[in-house]
Amino acid sequence: MSRLARAGAVLTAVVIAGAGAVTQAGGAPAARSAAGADPATGTRGSLAAARCNGERWNVRNLLDRAAADVSLRPRASTVPALLALRPPRRVTASTPRLRQVEYRTYRLRVPLVAGRRLPNRDIVLVLGVPPATIHVVFPDTHACENIVEGDQGQEIHVASDEVENLCGVMPIGRWQRLRGRADVTGVGFFAVRHPQALAGAAPSGLELHPALGFASSNCRGVAGGFPAAG
Repeated sequence: MSRLARAGAVLTAVVIAGAGAVTQAGGAPAARSAAGADPATGTRGSLAAARCNGERWNVRNLLDRAAADVSLRPRASTVPALLALRPPRRVTASTPRLRQVEYRTYRLRVPLVAGRRLPNRDIVLVLGVPPATIHVVFPDTHACENIVEGDQGQEIHVASDEVENLCGVMPIGRWQRLRGRADVTGVGFFAVRHPQALAGAAPSGLELHPALGFASSNCRGVAGGFPAAG
């Protein structure tokens, strides 16, 4: 083989090897992670990690060990009755499940006031008759697959989907005023209280979280702001 032919063969081999390396590192054929993210960037996995954590994460999503002792037999209640429950003296981001409220499931037949998605994509609905209102939270089970894998994961997932099936898509970053009534089932949960609480939250920090059931024959979005003052 002539010197020129050998040089051409070497150049061809280098180009082929380089193309293979590019494909493996970041091209379309490269392997994807189980969550669908590029292993080199971890983009989708990073988004899920940012959303799927937070204060009392395992407790509020029934993923803690004590969740096995939660009674799933719903107790009929009302918003005023829940607001009258004595709150714990202190709740922190790492507080374990609290007796008795957080070991009970409640059912409300209640007016709907407003709804929205939080930045982590959870849906929050305000229930009751203002100013006596309480939050119910529907976790984002599409991004946070570990919630679905929990013992009550399917119930949480179905309830979350039913909200937007029946009431319409909830906006992110602003409230959608709602009208109608709903049957809502969820586990009692005391959120960490912050100086600037979201509108419609119970002063005690009590909410239903997670929601395990949602049904309504007349939920709909209407014009108007929430809170009423804007």
